[in-house]
Parts: sequence; structure tokens; C-alpha cells
Amino acid sequence: MKQIDTGSFLGYMKLLAQQVFPYLQVLILLFTGISAYVPISAWFSKQGIEFPFWMFVVVVFIIVIMVCLLEYFIIFPSYFNSVNKQTWEHENPVRKEFEKLNKRLDEMEERMEKLG
Repeated sequence: MKQIDTGSFLGYMKLLAQQVFPYLQVLILLFTGISAYVPISAWFSKQGIEFPFWMFVVVVFIIVIMVCLLEYFIIFPSYFNSVNKQTWEHENPVRKEFEKLNKRLDEMEERMEKLG
């Protein structure tokens, strides 16, 4: 399936969003965590369990670390595999240069075989 050439503007906007969103997500996690602590601690209190704020922070931190490890060990390899496949298959200028260089190398090898 042929992809549509839309220029680079959409790509620049996506790259910019990818660079900005992690900072926003940290703030969202912080504010969500603070607002989620109150009902969670109230529920634990009804069960007769003391759930201090520092323990809540530790649990959230452990969850974040687990998600980071999942991303690094499982998602990243698949993501880069997909990106490499996309960039190689769809009229990549680097691929065209490699093909030209391989053709030149093949011609040089043929000349060397004739000489030697």
C-alpha cells in the first residue's frame, strides 16, 4: 500500500508533542495521585488499615518503575523494529543510496575478478 506524502509539518508537530507530553504527563500523574489519595486512604481507613501518604507515593513510584521496565524490555524492541521496517520500505532516500553503492561495489568486484 502506497503512503501519502504530506510533507514534514505533521511530522514536526508530532515530534514536538512527543517531546512535550512527558512533562505534562508527570504533572498529570502528580495531580491525579494527590487527588486519588484522599478516597483511597478513606477506603483503607474504613477497612481499619492505616495508609499514610508516603506509602501511597512509594506504591505509585513502584508502579511507574514497573511500567518503565515493561516499556524498555518489551515495547521498545517492537517499536524500533516497526520504525525500521517503515523507514526502509517506503522510498527511503538512504535505501536508494545503499542500492547505488551496492551496485557500484558489484561492478568493482566484477572488474577485480577480470583483473585477477
